[in-house]
Amino acid sequence: MFPLEEQGWKNFTALKGLLAVGVAIPSQSGLLQRFYRYLEQELDRQILPDGTLRERSPQAQMEVARELAEISVFMRMAQLPPSEKVQNAVARVCPVLRALRHGDGGLALFNGSKEQDDRQIDRIMQYGARQRLLAASMPDGGFWRIGAGKALLFVDGAPPPPARYDGNAHAAPLSLEFSHGRQRLFVNCGGAATPPWKQALRETAAHSSLVVEETSCCDFDASGAVTRRPAHVTLSHQTQDGAHWLDGQHDGWYPGFGVSWQRRLYLGPTGEDLRGEECLNGERPVAYAIRFHLHPSVEAELAPEGDEVLMRAGGMIWRFRQEGGVLSLERSVYAGGEKPVASLQIVIRPQRADLVPATTDEVAAESSATTDQAGQTVSSGNAPEEAGSIQKAEQASARQVVQWVMERVPE
Repeated sequence: MFPLEEQGWKNFTALKGLLAVGVAIPSQSGLLQRFYRYLEQELDRQILPDGTLRERSPQAQMEVARELAEISVFMRMAQLPPSEKVQNAVARVCPVLRALRHGDGGLALFNGSKEQDDRQIDRIMQYGARQRLLAASMPDGGFWRIGAGKALLFVDGAPPPPARYDGNAHAAPLSLEFSHGRQRLFVNCGGAATPPWKQALRETAAHSSLVVEETSCCDFDASGAVTRRPAHVTLSHQTQDGAHWLDGQHDGWYPGFGVSWQRRLYLGPTGEDLRGEECLNGERPVAYAIRFHLHPSVEAELAPEGDEVLMRAGGMIWRFRQEGGVLSLERSVYAGGEKPVASLQIVIRPQRADLVPATTDEVAAESSATTDQAGQTVSSGNAPEEAGSIQKAEQASARQVVQWVMERVPE
């Protein structure tokens, strides 16, 4: 197995095994020498400067924290000199792990993660790092953790992990999770090990995200590697007086459908008012589905008028409303625990009229009049070239916008 290929967190398991053999057979001094050499190489290439793992997975973050903690224990038991490199790595990995936990102590569900046992995570961090530090930001990892009141909002603000670290990557840039206290509300569907489930849960539709024309924003090959991914993913954050604004966009559907997606989010200072604006800019209107998967513990019902969804969770009532699309409540699945269980999802789709592009006659009629500088309407019949250019400009672009609100209903 050595030298190790460039891949994910399991390389640290192999290194732990090499250390165990080296300690058990002290006459083979070369084993420990190889361990130290390969360990430093692995730490440098797998851990990003902010402490996030290159795999960009909360579960991988937990696994590496555990392996490094156990390596430290092995070295102490064998009375080996403590490795400053390992101690520094643990001190960087654990604050990020703590930052990727919801209020219930479990992990956020990005890139194949499951919730995991919160007590196990506590033990890992207790052995790994004595100080209870929380990563203030994760600029290299691309995750955003926004806290307001008792609420936590997580957003994946980066592309899938790079080649050789993407075996568990999901097609979910700009997907979000939202919890209040110990209650998860909006979730991603989680991860699985069996091939059919794993493939299904990697698709964009298995996340609280947007899907264009029932197509994921990434493709995967037979080995599980990502073969198509967004070329550009951006996310910026601003805060004022306890309120937060996030503005992100990516072009994962531009090659196939000529559209880019912009997601704007607002979280109020109390944490009980989450708002969003989803905007598709493209060459023509496209079918889309904006999905908000609900945790299985959330009870939800669609109002008779179809204009809002009421949710009961954790002794609180929440209301979801939208403008610009058609609201529905549909079945979903949640694989964040030990096995997949049934759940629900809120879905917003476009109105039928929004998907019918204007005809040439309609566009020409709409552009048959322009407004002069004085604000008076004048005929453009004697300016066919100008009308033609307006017609082409309107045909060349389409903008679809949906606004939504998730708010707590006062008791």
